[in-house]
Amino acid sequence: MRWRGVPEVPTGQDNPNVQRATFRVRTLKVIGDSAPGEAATTRENLSLEWRRDKTPQPVLFDQAPPGKYAKIDLVLRGDDRDTFEISGVVRRNDIDYIYEIEDSSQLLVSVPLPSSATLRPGGALSIGVRIDIRDIVKDLDFGAARIEDGKLKIDDDTPALQAQVRAKVISSIRLDTE
Repeated sequence: MRWRGVPEVPTGQDNPNVQRATFRVRTLKVIGDSAPGEAATTRENLSLEWRRDKTPQPVLFDQAPPGKYAKIDLVLRGDDRDTFEISGVVRRNDIDYIYEIEDSSQLLVSVPLPSSATLRPGGALSIGVRIDIRDIVKDLDFGAARIEDGKLKIDDDTPALQAQVRAKVISSIRLDTE
């Protein structure tokens, strides 16, 4: 399974731009008719990080049994750290602000796979998952973020904005068809 952040991080001249994005996956399961979430198709405690010169490594399931695969289930949870962190720069009123988005809530995401996602005996199956990082920060009301040490913060102290970000994170994770 390969990961792709869209667009590449850092995002350059976008407003807001993204300099770093990290998502912590407590559990990743590829579910199919012969693999209902067993150890061969489960990985735990993954950190997916995008920043300059760094992207997440593919996840291999070299013991996955042959069969039809229907979905990928992810439990995002950082335990003692944030579930996800996104930071970058946003321009407001002709002033550039560093922003930081942090959340420690558990998020459940299910990514449906196409009916053609079949692993044949002795074969290989490549699945891509994309996270549309730009969509997460696009159209956020950074004016509702709190300011701490000159930075815009979206976290537990901005619950309405944080709920909006959570919904965007869930909807931004999907099958990569490119």
